[in-house]
Amino acid sequence: MDYVRDRLGLPSVDPLGDRAAPLPPRFHHYQNDKIEETSRRQRAGRLWAEGVNPCGTAVETYLTRRRLILPTEAAFRAIRFHPACPWLDESGEVVRVPVMICRFSPSENDLDPEAPPSAIHRTRLKPDGSGHLGKKMLGAVAGQAMKLSPNDYAMPGLGICEGIETGLAILAAGLGPVWVLGSAGAVASFPLLAGIETLTVFADHDGPGLTAAQQCAERWVADGKEAFIRWPRNVGHDYADEAV
Repeated sequence: MDYVRDRLGLPSVDPLGDRAAPLPPRFHHYQNDKIEETSRRQRAGRLWAEGVNPCGTAVETYLTRRRLILPTEAAFRAIRFHPACPWLDESGEVVRVPVMICRFSPSENDLDPEAPPSAIHRTRLKPDGSGHLGKKMLGAVAGQAMKLSPNDYAMPGLGICEGIETGLAILAAGLGPVWVLGSAGAVASFPLLAGIETLTVFADHDGPGLTAAQQCAERWVADGKEAFIRWPRNVGHDYADEAV
């Protein structure tokens, strides 16, 4: 038994049971990581629960100024407004600011769309909604998407993109359903999903965006599904920067 413990790097057992042997450093690190992950998940769920319907708020003003529309199917379900969200600014001070919150949901096996999210995306807004002052994610976002269109809208065809504003521009052009993934890396690794036979990647017109779109599309085609790539006319643009 001691031999097995030695091979695994575990502490020996005190036969008298007086006190527990200290954990090796790598176990402390693992414990701390898990605690931090749980904390982020809880904070993400709490901030989402504090959010309100974005209609008639600085969120709608911000989107309107960008010539975007807040879709009925996304308001409150996928996008909310938090009027006083904690935000760590550049000085290291936590301030309370208005933000647009978008929830992340599992791309696969999303069994309970009403469950508290484990991750969120926050866009800090100017108080009058005239622009934004930064964006941050909170929580583990791997394998998740911001579903501007509900799950049942995504069958049998779906569009994906990087940014929230890009996704809203796509919906405004009548090209949905669409899910937002948050980064080029997430687009590149977007999983094959049962029930979705056609995927359209709305790529940002830059090197990372187009490369990620190609990698994703190639995997889907290799699996016998249809995949298309679309990108805006101007280099450096996404679909929120110009008409679709």
